[in-house]
Amino acid sequence: MQIFKIALRNTGRQLRRTGLLAGAIAFGTMIIIILNSFTNGLSENVRNNMSQALAGHIYITADEVLESGRSVKRITDERFIIDAVEESGIDYLSISHRTGFSGTISFGPRKTEQRISGINTDEERLLLDSLRAEEGSLDAFAGDREGIVLSSPVAFKIGASAGDQILVRLTTATGQNNLGEFTISAILPDEGAFGSDRAYAHIDYVNELVNMPEGSSETINIMLADIDGTAAAAAALIGKLEQTAEILDADEQAAKLNSQLGSLTENAPAARSPRAAGRRRNTAEKSDLPAGTITYKLNTVDDYTSIINQLVSTLNYIGYAVFTILLLITMVGVTNTYRMMMLERISEIGTMRAIGLKRRDIKKIFLYEAGLVALLGAAAGLAAALIVMLLTSMISVPNAGDLTMLLKGGRIGYLISPFVTGGVFTGIICLSMAAVSGPAKKAAKIPPAEALRAVH
Repeated sequence: MQIFKIALRNTGRQLRRTGLLAGAIAFGTMIIIILNSFTNGLSENVRNNMSQALAGHIYITADEVLESGRSVKRITDERFIIDAVEESGIDYLSISHRTGFSGTISFGPRKTEQRISGINTDEERLLLDSLRAEEGSLDAFAGDREGIVLSSPVAFKIGASAGDQILVRLTTATGQNNLGEFTISAILPDEGAFGSDRAYAHIDYVNELVNMPEGSSETINIMLADIDGTAAAAAALIGKLEQTAEILDADEQAAKLNSQLGSLTENAPAARSPRAAGRRRNTAEKSDLPAGTITYKLNTVDDYTSIINQLVSTLNYIGYAVFTILLLITMVGVTNTYRMMMLERISEIGTMRAIGLKRRDIKKIFLYEAGLVALLGAAAGLAAALIVMLLTSMISVPNAGDLTMLLKGGRIGYLISPFVTGGVFTGIICLSMAAVSGPAKKAAKIPPAEALRAVH
């Protein structure tokens, strides 16, 4: 304890030198914590925004072979799926149904291609509450069976406004052409590429247009209570579904989900974007399987965010590299500083050795000093990072365009990792003490008589 008190006293003797060392360490700490929290926040925001847009974290689809030999994507019997969800014991908030199609929207002479999702407004109140109408009313949409919600870029392309009637040409689930008439109930703000796929209609009317049986759906979406439990919940659900149904690539999916349990951002498989997937849905295709065969497939929100997760991992690696360079430069400065301090304290070292302190005690004093300065700098860096993140998270970006998917409610969202923060603190303290170990050993080896003869 006495050795630690001496080190603590020495740390406060030269506040300017201590402040400079701690400041350099604080700067590096602040940078890595902000960058890591920013990238973690990006990943979490994308997952949350994507799961909200897709009405869940787990998505179940089915391919049914018709008597004609063609395969269509539809779920007509959901009872065993609901039973499997209950029996798997996963904690979920809601189960919703969707049917979508890609069609050509036309208003007068203007037209554009668009993916339209048929939703059940009673099941997706969370989605509707999150939407903001730039024009028209979402309440009007909820009450109009033939109502439709479009994004402002789509409405602009065809020159339509809320209240206008539009035509949509589409292909049914069994391959026939059809024409639907909708009334624009609401227009959503421009959300860039993320919002370009946002077009909502009522699932019962969509089912009618695409020639799907009443009460059926293209997907069943499960919204979990905890998004971080997606991989575990999906793995448990696959195990239950396999007992009563044929799951497409069940072994591969289970292996993928098990790997995600260790890290949601590591080795995530590439997946089609929702837009790309939409172009293939509801298109009847020839199948080699017997008529009546139904195969099910399960996807999770992480399948659609793998590209973002890979980008986040890359940014984190870059951040770690920059932090390492800054830390190495700082450690060189720490070594040189304590080498000078050793020379300045030769007589002091001699006095302490003369009154009974051993070599290892002298070495400990230097090491403790370095550890205290590193801890002070890391703590200051964490505090500075928290202040910066708090201030920047208060900045609202209402019209972020393509960046909307990366934001949390129109603001930058940060997510601090206790593991990374603890690792940064531990690494800085250990490296600082390692950087001082050389001067500390030399100081400990100075003979007391020689140190006492030093003239200052």
